[in-house]
Amino acid sequence: MPQSFRARVLTLPIAAVIILGLVVWKSRQPPQERSASAMVERRAAPKFVGLDSNNQLVKFERYLGRNEILLVFFDGEAGADHDPVLIRVRQRIDELNRRGVKVVGVSAAIPQFNRQAAQRAGPFPFPLLSDPEFYIHGLWGRYDEDQLRTQTGVFWIDRAGAVAWSGKHPLPEANLDRILPPNPSPTETK
Repeated sequence: MPQSFRARVLTLPIAAVIILGLVVWKSRQPPQERSASAMVERRAAPKFVGLDSNNQLVKFERYLGRNEILLVFFDGEAGADHDPVLIRVRQRIDELNRRGVKVVGVSAAIPQFNRQAAQRAGPFPFPLLSDPEFYIHGLWGRYDEDQLRTQTGVFWIDRAGAVAWSGKHPLPEANLDRILPPNPSPTETK
């Protein structure tokens, strides 16, 4: 038999063995090691407009489809300068910028309160948008109609402008460490 014929005849069984091996390996992986994002539906992120701390209109749409986005709904009553997620994001902003990630914060606080937080803690390197009428919170499922209050949450929007969904609203990230590793200890930064 010619060598090329033998090679063609053996290719199919070898490919079948490789595929079978991969299927067996994948099926034996524990569920927590499988990608949770592969099991979650992704849809277009809801678009909105908000006022930043300088009373300038910001269209969220300008970020969509261009960058990965970290959208943080924070507690406006406590203030942006006291929100643990915003503090962590602020400490990691250089890393996020290197990765091309844009950060946007949203709260029910009016622009003046966000401006005061920046005066107390220094300027925020990303926009803090106001949603005093809870429209943005409602779009993103961050308004609890039973308790009549806003909720915090973090959303990861991919470069295509898609976010994980659950039911009628986007699904907040359950594990911020997946997106933003904990801050290094002081000994690691030396």
